[in-house]
Amino acid sequence: MRGTQNGLNRAEEEPSQSAASQVPLPLEEDTSAALEVPSTAEPTFRGLPIAWENVTTEENGKQRTGHWIVWNGNRSKREEFFKLAFPNQYNKVKKRVKFLGKAADDVLWLTGGQRTKLMYEILAWKYGLEEVSEQDNLDLIFLCQREEENKTADDLLSRLHWPNGLAKLVTFGVGMKLDAAAQQTWCYSVDYQEDRAVFEGNSMTWERWQVKLIEALERCRACRYSYSKMWK
Repeated sequence: MRGTQNGLNRAEEEPSQSAASQVPLPLEEDTSAALEVPSTAEPTFRGLPIAWENVTTEENGKQRTGHWIVWNGNRSKREEFFKLAFPNQYNKVKKRVKFLGKAADDVLWLTGGQRTKLMYEILAWKYGLEEVSEQDNLDLIFLCQREEENKTADDLLSRLHWPNGLAKLVTFGVGMKLDAAAQQTWCYSVDYQEDRAVFEGNSMTWERWQVKLIEALERCRACRYSYSKMWK
């Protein structure tokens, strides 16, 4: 993919399900909203306590540990929680995205996270979104932000930080992904326009990378300091 690629108007939807490998996100501007919550606060959702819990199950003689959500008397996997919390809205639009022709190759230049984000953007552009509460969004962000070594929470947090992230997950389901490793390592910017998404290559100089890396490290230090004070 040289220069600029258009990913939005080369796709169509089909009912399908797929799983994606986790790939680091590219360097891009952080547009997520800042959330300030007192360090001593415990997570709640619609006024009720909510928490993550490690659940060990056995499949084919092997034990697996998963991260489930405990809320309102229920202990559920991520998708089951969304079904309980949004019974009349969840996955109301049962569509998936399939990239065709050259776009099927071009999309593999994007990281797994950006491919997933693009698919949700395409569906939202075509079908619209369910209305959700901003407080629900903030409560779930806070729940996920507190977690350490929880890939399920990390993945959900990344999606909640998308523009209208919670509305997209409620409307189209939480588990949409595109399975395949990124073809090459490159740095790019993303411009989401009214009817398309434009991905343009950027210089991968250390001077550019270090700015975002330093910002990320500073945020991590701030979070760890906040949590350490909470348990003193």
